[in-house]
Amino acid sequence: MRLPCPHCGGRLLGVGWGTQPTFVTRGPLKGTMNGQVDACQVRCRTCNARGPLSDSERGAWDAWNARDVVDRARLDSHVRLCRRNLRSKRVACCASCPFEKLIVGHDAGMAPLFEAKRLAKGGGR
Repeated sequence: MRLPCPHCGGRLLGVGWGTQPTFVTRGPLKGTMNGQVDACQVRCRTCNARGPLSDSERGAWDAWNARDVVDRARLDSHVRLCRRNLRSKRVACCASCPFEKLIVGHDAGMAPLFEAKRLAKGGGR
């Protein structure tokens, strides 16, 4: 069974293959790239959400269906970008962000920023 996208509810899903860098995890070279491996992940073709990386299609689908599809480090980085964009007068698309629920779930302090952006754009929910 293939569950729909947890972000947009889309059912148009696909599997993408590519290479993923691998990094040294210990010692003086920690954090440096030491090669690449083939990696696979499920992608939503509606909103471009991506699931966890795996070394097989089955593993990618299992991880997607397990709903452990959020890379916390990437989400932390994205929340910092969102915070800056929500405060910017030049960025309007944040008022209708499809990931607002996920972002606010991760950092509740973002909710007032989303609401202020909607009000500044001239609409509410």
